[in-house]
Amino acid sequence: MKIQEQDQYHGAALTQIVEHESFKALNRASEKYGHYLVNTDKHVFVKYRTANRSPWTFTVQPDELAAIKTETDQDHEVFLCLVCGGKTVCALNSEEIKNVIDSSSQNPLFIRDCRE
Repeated sequence: MKIQEQDQYHGAALTQIVEHESFKALNRASEKYGHYLVNTDKHVFVKYRTANRSPWTFTVQPDELAAIKTETDQDHEVFLCLVCGGKTVCALNSEEIKNVIDSSSQNPLFIRDCRE
């Protein structure tokens, strides 16, 4: 099976998750690439940028916003993991996600400058 560039960046975020002492299981949460279910109760969405220096700008597409909204509306625990090149992973929890994006938007939204 061919390794795609996105797999390497998603792997950076997922490795941080599986190394945590509370980790038990990882599954694909939907058909949407980058949407994972951790321990049956935590939804993780992964976005990445390949640049190895700040500022990083992440685009969240309307279908991704809708998926995040679906999970937060059901009071599921949601995380948005932003992989900043080969430098760092920034994980936003549900409350932080609500502070930086409007998940009901019908337009792409941008998150900029996730610093090291």
